[in-house]
Amino acid sequence: MAIATERSSFICRATRVDGWWAISVGGLPGAHTQARRLDEAEAAARDMLSLLFDRTPDSFDVTVSAELSREERDALDRIAEARERYEVAKSEVAIAQRSALSLLVDQEGLTIRDAGVIMGVSYQRIAQLTGQVD
Repeated sequence: MAIATERSSFICRATRVDGWWAISVGGLPGAHTQARRLDEAEAAARDMLSLLFDRTPDSFDVTVSAELSREERDALDRIAEARERYEVAKSEVAIAQRSALSLLVDQEGLTIRDAGVIMGVSYQRIAQLTGQVD
C-alpha cells in the first residue's frame, strides 16, 4: 500500500543580528537557526527543519526572506525600476538598429559588415539583428 506524502512548504525570515543571519520559521515555536551568510540560510533552515520533523532536507520547500529596512527595500525597488527601463531601452535600441540597418543594407546596398562599421556595432550584432551572413 502506497502512502501519500504531501510536500510541505516553509517560509523563513532571516534577520541580521551581530554579524549573523538569525533564521526563524513563522508558526513554529523553537524553529530557529543561524547562518553567517545569507546564501547559507536556506541550507541551515533545511537542516533545522529536517531535524525538527525527522525528514530529509530535500523533502520540503523552503523560502528564505531577508528582513530589510524601509530604506533598503526602497533601494531595491529603484533597482527593479531601473532594470525595467533598461529592458525597454534595449528593445528600443534593437528596433532602431534594425531600422537603420534596413536603410543602409536594403536601400543603400551596403554589406552588413559595412553597415555595422557605420553603426558602430560588431558584425556579430548585425548578424543577430538580421539573421543574415555577409
